[in-house]
Amino acid sequence: MTKEIVQGGSRTFTFSYSESGNTDGYNSWKTKTVETLPGGTQNIVYSNYAGQTMLHVFQDGDDEWLEFWKYDDDARAILHANPSAISGYDEQYADLLHEVDGNYEYLRDSAGLIETFTYDSENGYLTSEGPAGGPAGPAGDIHLSR
Repeated sequence: MTKEIVQGGSRTFTFSYSESGNTDGYNSWKTKTVETLPGGTQNIVYSNYAGQTMLHVFQDGDDEWLEFWKYDDDARAILHANPSAISGYDEQYADLLHEVDGNYEYLRDSAGLIETFTYDSENGYLTSEGPAGGPAGPAGDIHLSR
């Protein structure tokens, strides 16, 4: 589907889809979906080969709100960055935020909300959340990295 018309033709939504040539991986974007809403705003979703969202971009004119997820080798989310922690992205990079030596070019080092997740190696259950680069707290805690 590339177009949806609702409410008696008064509202139109359009959709476009594209695929990258990136190698399959949980932290390598494979598909890009762009949904254009009736007012012209857009939801842009970059997903890995397994269909998991890596980056969600809500775009309203020149303003963008970004959310980013990183996954481990078992496809479990290990990092979630909120809009306050992301300075941009570039789809030429498979991981979208350009990670080099454990540091992302487009992830703020000292501002924004970043959640990290760890899992029990024995059963795979989520054991804790904590600030990126800091000690983990009890499960359910959300921390602000500054």
